[in-house]
Amino acid sequence: GTGELYFSKSDDNGRTWSQPASTKLANPGAKLVLTSVADNAHALVFNNHKRLPYPLQHSRTDLDLIASSDDGRSWGIVHRLESSRQEGRMFHYPSLLEVTPCKLVVAYTASSMAMMTGEERAQTDFNTYGIHIAVVNADKF
Repeated sequence: GTGELYFSKSDDNGRTWSQPASTKLANPGAKLVLTSVADNAHALVFNNHKRLPYPLQHSRTDLDLIASSDDGRSWGIVHRLESSRQEGRMFHYPSLLEVTPCKLVVAYTASSMAMMTGEERAQTDFNTYGIHIAVVNADKF
């Protein structure tokens, strides 16, 4: 892949689509979630980086919540949900829900693809693994 996100737009309820165009937003090919929120804005949760070099090539870090109030032409970071440069660390598969105007709930998976020795497993805090929930209050989008 190109390591960035593309968009395409339909003005006829999905019968035809524009040519894909780059958003200039980095992504390693990981799942993302985009939703419309208050004030005709859009919120996006995604891994905000290209594929990382060895030994981090399987990592999915820098999970960000960003927003656009100009139909996706520009984006600003609302909240960095997670960041790590630990080999194999993954924050991914986000879900996003606006519960009230400017209050978002993000659920995502925290896991690791790293092969661990017995000693490394003994030193790992597995409470940081599993499903994470973040409530994000934004003044506006």
